Amino acid sequence: MKVELDVYWLKKAGISEVEYIHRYAGRVPFIHLKDMEDAPDRFFAAVGSGLLDVGAVMSAGTEAGTEWFIVEQDACREGVSPMEEVKRSAAYLKAGGWLV
Repeated sequence: MKVELDVYWLKKAGISEVEYIHRYAGRVPFIHLKDMEDAPDRFFAAVGSGLLDVGAVMSAGTEAGTEWFIVEQDACREGVSPMEEVKRSAAYLKAGGWLV
């Protein structure tokens, strides 16, 4: 059995996303990359601009055999463009060497 993990919801639930990825190594072909604001409501944020340790998630996923890291932007604050947030996420991942 395989699992498609969404690191935002793991983090929001208080579960270590890195430990969870390692726990299911070999069974995590896809990881949804979503970040969260450092705010009480933990709202969605562009990848790399919030609380998610993107480097640790990317390393853990790579070690676990993850084939696809999928940027998912669920919602944005009022007045913030979802496409601009996706562009910010892509720029962050490219700068980190994770997006070619």
